[in-house]
Amino acid sequence: MNNDFFGEFLSIRDETLKNVQLDSKNWNKFITYWSKILDKYSVDNVLNLYNYNSSGRTFMTFDEWNSEEIERRIKPKSKGIPIIINNWKGYVFDIKQTYGKDYRIWNYNHFVDKSVLEYYQDKVGKSYDDNKSLYENFYDTFYKLSITQIMNDYTTMSADEVEFVAKTMTSLFLAKANFNIYNLPSSYEMLDEITDTDDVLKCMQIANKETAIIYNDFMEKATSLENIQNYIQTNVLFQFKDDNLLNNEKKQNFLSGIEINTPFDNKILEKIYDGYVDRYEHTFKRKINNEQENILSFDNEKLYINNENVTEEEFNNEFSKIEEEHFDNINGLKIREEETNYKEQMSLFAPREEE
Repeated sequence: MNNDFFGEFLSIRDETLKNVQLDSKNWNKFITYWSKILDKYSVDNVLNLYNYNSSGRTFMTFDEWNSEEIERRIKPKSKGIPIIINNWKGYVFDIKQTYGKDYRIWNYNHFVDKSVLEYYQDKVGKSYDDNKSLYENFYDTFYKLSITQIMNDYTTMSADEVEFVAKTMTSLFLAKANFNIYNLPSSYEMLDEITDTDDVLKCMQIANKETAIIYNDFMEKATSLENIQNYIQTNVLFQFKDDNLLNNEKKQNFLSGIEINTPFDNKILEKIYDGYVDRYEHTFKRKINNEQENILSFDNEKLYINNENVTEEEFNNEFSKIEEEHFDNINGLKIREEETNYKEQMSLFAPREEE
């Protein structure tokens, strides 16, 4: 490797690290950026990428973009960013510098917030704190998961280093999962306790690796819960359409068939099931304008609103309208009425990757 390049590379890395430590806002902005390319590159490379392109989202080499799997091409006159790959100088390009086949990455959409949180709370032995927001509960749960993982695997680290890594991991994970981390605890304050640059970089590299392990497990569990939730939703909806709700014994048999093939216990599955029962009971029987009760019903393949025969289009439009009105409540977006400025705590949904 060219010594001049290596020297310049390290100089840029150290200067960028110094800049992101100026205040908590800069630190959280960098954490959010870092989370998008989590564990693909070393922290040294992440800092250099941030210096060259602080708005980039997905970086790959020329060969990776041109691979048969991805099938995207580098735009003419695009300049790559120099990084170190296997101790050699290499260049990467942001997705905005490419064109071609659609490139999508998995993004957490928050549809299973309550269920997936309950799974991990059970895993670490925590209970939901009603005095805290949903996002604060997420932070506490994944902080405990992170600090336990670090204490078990890195026994020679100091207490300050363990806490710094665990807090950094929690922020990285939540940013990667599309949470707004700016109003949550941060590892920024811990930088006063770890002043040596090499120690900070060492801790950041550990966080880079260990957070990816937690996130990959979370991605698997969240995807599974989304599929289960859709399956239960469809089943309950058809029960209402057939006017044939399962009794408790049949419900438990139905849930047991799901439980045996998943890591989720009956308590979580039953809450999902009962949530959809409550949802559709309200959907099929509700009051409009506090005066008229609108009842959706089926009989011999005919569709009715308030016992009046209607077309399938009219029925579906009314059903969709009711669904939309209650979507927020069902998906946990309305947490506590007394919470103020909730939009600041709402997730920052990442857009799909595109040209």
